[in-house]
Amino acid sequence: MAVSLSFGLALLPTRARAEDESAEITPHPVAALDGSDSLLERLAPGNASGFVLANGAIQSVPSAAPRNKTDYNLTSVFGISASGHPFDKWEYRAFVTVNVNTSALNGTGGGFAPEFIGFTYHPVDNVRLEGGYIRIPFSVGQSTVITNNMFPTRPAPTELFQGGADAGLLASYDSPEGRLRARLGVFDGLSLNTSVPNHTTRGPVGSVSTEISPLGGMPGIEGEYKDSPFRFALAAGAIYRSGTAYDPKGYEGLGVRDFGLALAARFSLHGLYGQAEYLQDIRTDDLSGRPRVTRGAYGETSYHVRVRRRVGLSPMFRLGWSEGDAQFYPLHIVTGNAGLAIFPRGDLADRGSVRIVIEYQSERRIEEGETGYGLIASVLARF
Repeated sequence: MAVSLSFGLALLPTRARAEDESAEITPHPVAALDGSDSLLERLAPGNASGFVLANGAIQSVPSAAPRNKTDYNLTSVFGISASGHPFDKWEYRAFVTVNVNTSALNGTGGGFAPEFIGFTYHPVDNVRLEGGYIRIPFSVGQSTVITNNMFPTRPAPTELFQGGADAGLLASYDSPEGRLRARLGVFDGLSLNTSVPNHTTRGPVGSVSTEISPLGGMPGIEGEYKDSPFRFALAAGAIYRSGTAYDPKGYEGLGVRDFGLALAARFSLHGLYGQAEYLQDIRTDDLSGRPRVTRGAYGETSYHVRVRRRVGLSPMFRLGWSEGDAQFYPLHIVTGNAGLAIFPRGDLADRGSVRIVIEYQSERRIEEGETGYGLIASVLARF
């Protein structure tokens, strides 16, 4: 189990403003289309931002081998985002991250990952078509931008199902007041973590998802920082893939079929926020005929209070559970997170633009009888 002590700085497209509920939000600039702008001027980014996150990790696994009982590591993550509107109804956006890891046990490593690279076309109001590298809108916890997650890390059970962006096409509809959101897409599925072990699965993945918010749309933030009235949302997502698994040498292995289902609910009320999600994947192949079932679920909640005009506090809790290969060789993992988020700039309209989190984390692998503990401290700044 990897648990980290992290210190970070993040810069995202939101701009810090003094708190004013009546303030209007200025839309993104759109290039003029009367011929006065050159193509280069139209392609120039109208909005650019980024983030930097530095992590220092401490973890303890008492039952591990002596060398692995305690680990310390440092991780630095840099992200940058740029977007523009070169033509009427067209938008492009690129959001990528680069990370470097240094661990006492595993040495130094790193990687590059796209969060979104592609284009968006708005044929009519409330409808958009996107193409490029996109996160499959399946799990709510995975689809949320990492800096908008309640804790510094995404819910552990969701990592069993997906992680990262996929090449694909996505059609979206958002009702005017955000009460209904629907997504339909097709992707390459390389981010899915339910493939045959030690094989690469190729085959298109179809995705459909929807979210209903009867009392008004909810923002894509896992938290409630304002004194807002009661709102709730119910979401469901499904994915299906019929493809072929190839062995490490590139030879064709066997045909596989995946069906995934995700159900989620979330609510907010006067600073209180809660979210829960259940995920399940059933994979079959041409060889065994036996379904491999993976399940996972988590619940999290936080409560935001203002202790001073410029300071806010949010105690947070998360409990997760997962079950791998439930029908044959089950592996049950229980995770727990408990922390306190501190908002030193509670006077801003975007209270989460500056956030400090102190967190305790644990993970228990039931069948293996192994438990790990750790501490996380993180600093997040968005502007």
